[in-house]
Amino acid sequence: MVVTSTAKFPITKGCLTGCDVSGGGASATPPVTVDNCRTVPTLTNLSVGGARGAWVAAGFVAANFNAPANSETRTVATQALTQPPGSDPCSAGKAFAFSSMTVTVIDLVTPKPSPGTCQYVPDLRGMTVADGRAAWASALFTGPFAPATGQDANVIDTQTTNPVSQPGDCLDPAATMDVTYVNAPPPPPLLPCLVPSLVNTSTTTAVASWTGAGFAQGQLTFKHQNNLPYTIKTQTLIGNTYWPCNSSMEVDK
Repeated sequence: MVVTSTAKFPITKGCLTGCDVSGGGASATPPVTVDNCRTVPTLTNLSVGGARGAWVAAGFVAANFNAPANSETRTVATQALTQPPGSDPCSAGKAFAFSSMTVTVIDLVTPKPSPGTCQYVPDLRGMTVADGRAAWASALFTGPFAPATGQDANVIDTQTTNPVSQPGDCLDPAATMDVTYVNAPPPPPLLPCLVPSLVNTSTTTAVASWTGAGFAQGQLTFKHQNNLPYTIKTQTLIGNTYWPCNSSMEVDK
């Protein structure tokens, strides 16, 4: 007796390479190449406020810049970089976007005895002209700051006081400040965001997980809107991979 049998296993979700997914479920998209490395700026001999601005302009995270409290107009003496465990390898002079920077500052010079009052000269280098102008006034100097108006977004390159001084020196409050400046840096590159793994979680918590990772709420969409809520079984971006923070993702049941 000759016995034969056949079996069929229909694919109800997903897609094989090159097929049309327009009528199927959400299938995972291979991760794009995301450059998670940023060029580390030189922060020494800048004001702490200016160094923080340079750090952010280079594409790093503002919250990962560590400096002593109330030191915005002090001078950065040294900088030390800490890479997070398991971060992407970067070439020389570059660091993972979520690295942490710690700076030390140069102590203010102890003022010499003076027959009158004096104020510490703030370090304004690296600050925007607008911030430098405000810092000069906050340091209780009454002498003019040049430029008195305009150039607000440009970055202070050098500073010169009359009488001549160095940051941290003590001068008569009537001293003047003149700064030179350079163009403001271009907008920093977008930070990469780590895609959350939403598979086997509820659609009721998906938005919070998505936005908590840094993505925009409107960039997460739900297939089969009429069946909400449901347990997510597929997502179009692979979880725990880095994508640009302006990416979109669709989930399905």
